[in-house]
Amino acid sequence: MALINIVKGMAGGAEAIQANFAAIGEMTTGTNANGSYVRFPNGFTIAWKEITYNNTGGWTSGSEVSFDLGTLPIAFTGDYLTSIEASLYDGSSAFNAFKLNVSKIYAHIGTIFVEKGNSAAKTIYLKAIIVGMS
Repeated sequence: MALINIVKGMAGGAEAIQANFAAIGEMTTGTNANGSYVRFPNGFTIAWKEITYNNTGGWTSGSEVSFDLGTLPIAFTGDYLTSIEASLYDGSSAFNAFKLNVSKIYAHIGTIFVEKGNSAAKTIYLKAIIVGMS
C-alpha cells in the first residue's frame, strides 16, 4: 500500500486524499439475524450478538442453562476469541440482585450457572463479543 504525500495547497489534493483512502481500504459493517459486525480492511473483525432466555417459573439458585451462540453474524477464519456476559433480570430489580457464572466455554458453547436467583428472575440476557479474522 503506497500512500501519496499530501502538501497544503497542492494541485489535485482532494484526489490524492481520496486515493489514500482507497489504498487503505474500507471498513464494512453489517447486521443480520445472527448479530452485527465491523470488519476492518485487513480482515480484523469484531462481531456481537445477544440472546435472551426466558423462564416463566424464574431462574433460581442452582439452575444451569446451556447455551450455543449458533451461527455468527460473519464467518471467521482460523482462531477467534469469544467473550460472554450474562445478566439475570426480574423486570424491576437491579441486575446486581443476582449472580451468574458463565463456564465451560468451548468455541461458542457453554453453561450459565445461576448462583443467586429467585422465582421473580425470569430473564437471562446473554451478550457475546467475538474477535478474530474474517
